[in-house]
Amino acid sequence: MRTAIAIGGGAVLLVVGIVLFATAQPALDGSVAESRMPGDFSFGADERNYAVALRDGDIPDDVVDAVRCVVRRSDSSSKTLRGSDQENPIDSDSTRTVGTFDATTGLTRVSCRYVRALASPPTRVFVAPETNSQRTIAAVLIALGVAGIGAGVWPYGRARFSASRGTS
Repeated sequence: MRTAIAIGGGAVLLVVGIVLFATAQPALDGSVAESRMPGDFSFGADERNYAVALRDGDIPDDVVDAVRCVVRRSDSSSKTLRGSDQENPIDSDSTRTVGTFDATTGLTRVSCRYVRALASPPTRVFVAPETNSQRTIAAVLIALGVAGIGAGVWPYGRARFSASRGTS
C-alpha cells in the first residue's frame, strides 16, 4: 500500500512539476529605476537579467510596439530593446514589458523613446529584475516526484534483485 501511495504521489508531483515548468513565465521583482516616457535613467545593476517595462493601466499593443529602449551596460556594451520584437513578454493588468537584457555589475543607463507619434497619455517606464520562482518551484516538484517514484519502485527492484541472486 505504501509503495502504491509513493508511486502515485510521486507521479502526481512529477506531472504537476512538468506542467508548471512548461507554463512558467518569468516575473518582475520590484522596480530598481523608473521614469516617464520618453525618458532616460540609470541604476546600479547586478549581474543578472532585467526587464524594461511600461506601467499605467491598460497599455495597448500599439504603445508597446512603438517603444525603443537602448540599454548601455557598465562594460560599454549596449542592447536595443523593441517592444514589437519580444519573444516572451511579461504582461499583467497594468504592466507590459518592452524587452529584457542581461546586465553586468555597475552603472547601467537606459534611454527609452517612442518611434512614432501616439495619441496616448504619458506612460511610466521602469526596470525590474526578472525572477523565475515558478520554475524553481517546478524543479523542486519534479525532484520530489522522481524521489517518490524511486522510493515506491525500490522495494520491487530490491526484491527482484534478491530473487535473481538467490536462484542462480
